[in-house]
Formats: sequence, C-alpha cells, structure tokens
Amino acid sequence: MRETRPEERALEEKKWLDVPEIAKELGFAEGTVRGWIREGKLRAARFGRDYRIRREDYDEFIRLHLPDGERETGQEKDTQ
Repeated sequence: MRETRPEERALEEKKWLDVPEIAKELGFAEGTVRGWIREGKLRAARFGRDYRIRREDYDEFIRLHLPDGERETGQEKDTQ
C-alpha cells in the first residue's frame, strides 16, 4: 500500500472540492472535469461561474470508475 502525501491528506479532509483540485488529483484537464459535470457524470453545485463538488460525490464518482475487484473496498489490489 502506498503512503499518502500531506497534500493528499488535506484534500481528503475537505468537504467541498473545486474543478482545479479534482483535475490535478486525477491528472486530467479542467475542461474534462467540467465536461463530466455537464454530462451528469460528476455531481456538482454551481456558484456563479464556478462549480463545487461535495467530497462524497467525488468519492462516489471515483468508486464507480474503479475496476470491479476494487469497488468493494476502495483499495488498490496488491500486484506484488
């Protein structure tokens, strides 16, 4: 199991996330994250021109995109 970096722990503790945080965390462009929101794949609240995503909605989005064997625990499989 890999060690969690301090910046990852801080992100995990936040109740609300923004598009740039999610894009950076997942390694995608901000436009891609906004597309997921517009398509209804990632739930978000819109405040003016900005989106905010609840931590639990982000976690659910990630869980739904994990391979079947990792969905139950939310843990990566040990490949060693």
